[in-house]
Amino acid sequence: MILRATYTAILFLFLCFSAHARKAETSVSEDRPVVIMTSYNPDVKSISDNVTAFTKRFNERGCSNPIVLESLHALNLSESVQWQDRMWALLSKYYADEKGPAAIVLLGNEAVSTFFSIEREEFRQTPVVIGMRGDNMVKVTDDTTIDLSNWLPESHLLSRDFPDYNIVGGLLYSYDVQKTVAILDQVPRQIDTLAFISDNTFGGITMLSYFKSQSAKLAKYGIKYLDGRKYDFSTLNYELAGLDEHSAVVIGTWRIDSSDSYALSNTTYTLAYANVTVPAVTLANVGLGHWAIGGYNPQYRLQGAELADYVVDYFKTGVAKKPTLIPSRYNFDNDKLTAFGIDPHEITDDYILLNQEKGFIRENLGVILSVTALVAFLVGCLIIAIRSLIKSRRLQKQLQEQLEAVRKANNANDAKTSFLFNMSHDIRTPMNAIIGFTDLLKKHQEEPERRQDYLRKIRNSSNVLLSIINNVLEMARIEKGTIVIEEKAWHAERFNESLHTIFQEMMERKGLTFNHEIDVQHPWVLCDPTKLREVFYNILSNAYKYTHKGSVTMKIKELPYDREGYALYQTTITDTGIGMSKDFLPHLFEEFSRENNTTDNKIEGTGLGMPIVKRLVELMQGTIEVRSQQGVGTTFIVTFPHKIANESEAEEIINAESTPVNYEGKRILLAEDNDLNAEIAMEILNEVGFILERAEDGQRAVEMVDQADAGHYDIILMDIQMPTMNGYEATKAIRQMADVKKATIPILAMTANAFEEDKRNAFAAGMNGHLAKPIDVTELMKALSKHLK
Repeated sequence: MILRATYTAILFLFLCFSAHARKAETSVSEDRPVVIMTSYNPDVKSISDNVTAFTKRFNERGCSNPIVLESLHALNLSESVQWQDRMWALLSKYYADEKGPAAIVLLGNEAVSTFFSIEREEFRQTPVVIGMRGDNMVKVTDDTTIDLSNWLPESHLLSRDFPDYNIVGGLLYSYDVQKTVAILDQVPRQIDTLAFISDNTFGGITMLSYFKSQSAKLAKYGIKYLDGRKYDFSTLNYELAGLDEHSAVVIGTWRIDSSDSYALSNTTYTLAYANVTVPAVTLANVGLGHWAIGGYNPQYRLQGAELADYVVDYFKTGVAKKPTLIPSRYNFDNDKLTAFGIDPHEITDDYILLNQEKGFIRENLGVILSVTALVAFLVGCLIIAIRSLIKSRRLQKQLQEQLEAVRKANNANDAKTSFLFNMSHDIRTPMNAIIGFTDLLKKHQEEPERRQDYLRKIRNSSNVLLSIINNVLEMARIEKGTIVIEEKAWHAERFNESLHTIFQEMMERKGLTFNHEIDVQHPWVLCDPTKLREVFYNILSNAYKYTHKGSVTMKIKELPYDREGYALYQTTITDTGIGMSKDFLPHLFEEFSRENNTTDNKIEGTGLGMPIVKRLVELMQGTIEVRSQQGVGTTFIVTFPHKIANESEAEEIINAESTPVNYEGKRILLAEDNDLNAEIAMEILNEVGFILERAEDGQRAVEMVDQADAGHYDIILMDIQMPTMNGYEATKAIRQMADVKKATIPILAMTANAFEEDKRNAFAAGMNGHLAKPIDVTELMKALSKHLK
């Protein structure tokens, strides 16, 4: 009897469950739509890919409900007070028959936050699936009187704080402030202050609110908020530059600044150089790979198919599932780990490592100093450099995320197009002179005065081309982060005199007065003379170009400085030239920025000179200030701290300069595969007394050293890019020879591979020095003198 009653109860429960299951399976009418509500235009690639994947999986699993796309078209933060009304206007039509949609799929931060901010019972009852956003969120306000620049709503968690909504599934990213900031514990210096960066977007406020909700767990740090609602791009750079060595940056978001200017993702490359001494970590992958050391970041992925599974499973079973938190993982930048001396294994054994192999630029820049070949080299190198720059600034996929961004992206393309047009003109002008005067030179070989005049003009035009290509290549090197500061002893008064010598004749020919003054107590200091010369050469060149009458004055003065062992130099360069407008002055240091193009003012230039100056000054821990007035003139004030050189360092330079070298009978082995390059080098060096022997490739150079007597060659000039065996391989082979004298012969790289990494590779291979082509005779003779003493 008891057994029969038990069976009856089990059968009753089974029938009830089956009826409920059938009811749940059939409770969703196939004519009711599934509404996909997106934050942005569904044509945006990230949204389009997810919608496509959702639709495919939904149909594959046998569901026939119509799928309808609606977009909130969320653009600027300033219009966010309208989003609630806009969303209800879009969704209300689906509730006209009181049934509502079969389900709503919410994609994106703005769409999700707006939906859960609307107090409507219809929304609470509708099955909802959420994706393409983080777990943390803030509610959207519809208060039009609120000051959005100071608005900071409470941070919520979607996975916890909305139990009265019918959430039936979803995929959410989670951000972990503590685990990300923990990276900074491995930086080998005390970090006292965190500067948190967020931008002028709804996502920026969401991230800022979440970070502040977690700040109690970061009690050992002082926190500085760099809120994009209050900072534009320039002032944010300034704030970053002002951070001290005990500060660190936590990157939240950065796309739109306080002026509603849309910043592409690669803008963080520029922010990264605002203060290279300060470590940075990232919550959401922003700046990863070039700025941030790393972060404990979500593993972003395509979600559409999984979101469709949540909807279909609910339709078939009636069982709601909690949203899944997608696992996060540590991401590290190998370059930054090395730079800040961090061992990732002290943090975790589970991580992804970026930049494991540094990029290595290999440009085949065959140097041909004859006129026609020089033009081909410069133009070819320029094309490669421009392509590299354009590629590094290529519009990112995020540009498609907002309709307004498309317009500004077009503006960016227009600016680059304008740059290329200007460059085309700037290149063709000296090219035309070189080709034209070369033709004239052929016709007037027997007229010495004309011949010298044509050669001078060809040389000047070649220098213009070389200046253009150098500027473009220099900016590429700066952006890649391969420039390093190489300090040596330097004499301020001699430097001032050398600049005066370079520009004095030029100024006089133009009818300008060139004044130079110097007042320093410590003339011998340590610095990078090459980069210092580049800074002041650029400024003086601009003063010369843009001053048509009057004067140019350069004053170097040592200021009082309380840092022991250091001298503070301030250099002021003033001209009476055409000046700059107030509107242009804030853009002076922007790349490709020129107040007038070459066609307008007849002055060649790429618009890269001043950005290079700014970056170099900052790399050398200096400051630069500009004052200008149209029609009156311009003043640059550059200030550098220099370590004072000791007597032995100064004497070494003086002795090296004062000891003459006799080149007569000195024998050079020239390893060069290009006949024109070899002919030019041999002509130059034969004239000062050297005896030259040539090897056509690296293999032949090794054989000639091996077969010659010890001491036969005094020095080797080694090209790098050669057939059979390159210069690095040849150098290593020579350094391994059994004869010590042969193995230690001085070897100088003389190559078109002119980047910092090329220099490092040359020294790593065992070379004693590095000379860049085209050949600078003065630098060549200095290098030979140094290694032949």
